[in-house]
Amino acid sequence: MLINSALLTMGLAATLGAGTVSFTGSLVRDDGVALMGFSVAPGSSHVVIHTRSYAGGGFDPYLAVFNPAGLLLAQNDNGQLAVPADAVSGFRFDAFLDLSSLSSGNYLLALTEANNFANGPAFQDGFSRAGEGNFTGADMGVAGGSFLDIGGNQRTPAWAVDLAGVETPEPRTLALTGAGLLTLWLRARRRLTTPRALVRRVPAPSPWGKSWRYVRRLR
Repeated sequence: MLINSALLTMGLAATLGAGTVSFTGSLVRDDGVALMGFSVAPGSSHVVIHTRSYAGGGFDPYLAVFNPAGLLLAQNDNGQLAVPADAVSGFRFDAFLDLSSLSSGNYLLALTEANNFANGPAFQDGFSRAGEGNFTGADMGVAGGSFLDIGGNQRTPAWAVDLAGVETPEPRTLALTGAGLLTLWLRARRRLTTPRALVRRVPAPSPWGKSWRYVRRLR
């Protein structure tokens, strides 16, 4: 199953200050993936990444960082006390990553909606809900629904994330990197073998009923 290239979006970057970059955008569907490239300079190994969109009405976000070799380095779903609570739901669902010992080099940040987690261990292994469209509506039993959180609250498709301790990305380089990663993704999906494609994942028991497959990962 190939990912819809329209769902793989690049973040729009704006410099907030020395070493801090903000990306913003919106997803088209629940299974969308937003990709952002960033660099760490020699001697600047401490990087802090956090979303600031759920508390503002956006969907429940998930972050995954891949190292220069394309391997999953770190991930987070809920920042808990490190992020503010949403005024409507009361949940602290913004994501937060504190990476204190990154080597210099180029990294990839993927932002998705929670429950669309990185399969790992490599970027080319894709994400768990790829190709399922608006899965939150189906999971919650809301026909045609999208961007619902685990409490059934309606959210928006907007997202925003700040990266501190990184070098400001060059827009042209970022766009080229995104195009290359899309090609890598599509090739990896085509290489799936029949035995692997036939593996059936059984959802964990859930208090929300059989239709709800939301499994939260806490770090």
